[in-house]
Amino acid sequence: YYGVLLSDYLKISYDIYDIIFYIQKHQKSDYGFSNQIKQKTTINATFFAVQTLKQLSVGSEDLNNWQIFQYLNKSISEILYNPSTYVNLTTQDIYSIYRFFVTSSILNETVLFPYNSLLTALKQIQFINGTFPSFYYAIEVVYLLSLFEQLPADVQGTIRYLKSFRFNDTGFTKDTSDIISIKDTYYAISTIYTLGGEVENKNKIVDAILDLQAPEGGFMDKKGQNPTLESSYFAYQILLLFNSIKSLDQLAFLESTGFLSFNFLILT
Repeated sequence: YYGVLLSDYLKISYDIYDIIFYIQKHQKSDYGFSNQIKQKTTINATFFAVQTLKQLSVGSEDLNNWQIFQYLNKSISEILYNPSTYVNLTTQDIYSIYRFFVTSSILNETVLFPYNSLLTALKQIQFINGTFPSFYYAIEVVYLLSLFEQLPADVQGTIRYLKSFRFNDTGFTKDTSDIISIKDTYYAISTIYTLGGEVENKNKIVDAILDLQAPEGGFMDKKGQNPTLESSYFAYQILLLFNSIKSLDQLAFLESTGFLSFNFLILT
């Protein structure tokens, strides 16, 4: 998915049918998808497979022939239609529900579910002081609420909480004692923007992100790691949000053999 998006952004050509065939090989008998052929199907892999097919301009009518919703509906039923889920929503529950709804929307499927129970449970996760159990709890709650055009109970508290994960006025990290992460930085910024907030000293974030570009062109999530498609995509998105694409060494990015040789679906 990230490979297709980046290829489209950077105008790198690829064979659409080769990718569609590759994705088809990862669909199993239950109509879901796996990250690798020998692995089991997951909602996450199915989400990225459908997102990729959408990016390749495969329409919802054509996708219906793949019977993907049959897998999604069966997989999510134990979470979405189970009353006990809403007593203690986990980040994994929210993660799966979000991907279920996004994928169902792409497939043009209508979903009936306990709307009020879900919204109430999501808004109760935030503590009275505006914080959350964890960084990604806050991210997942905001992302899922935004699908229904809803906001957390304390918007400003959520923004303050996310900003508390900024490291030395540069990027963000879910672990405040750790070095910055491109992935954490992207999700923090995009969520703050979703809530109508603003990020200060953008130039310091841009410098920190560019410092994570590897010599071969792609980006590493953290200093010292190998570059990946996912990190390169998040870096590109951050620079887009800040109107700083001109700061990117596009030539190195395009010529990166590390970037171009990654397998599309495995790194989603």
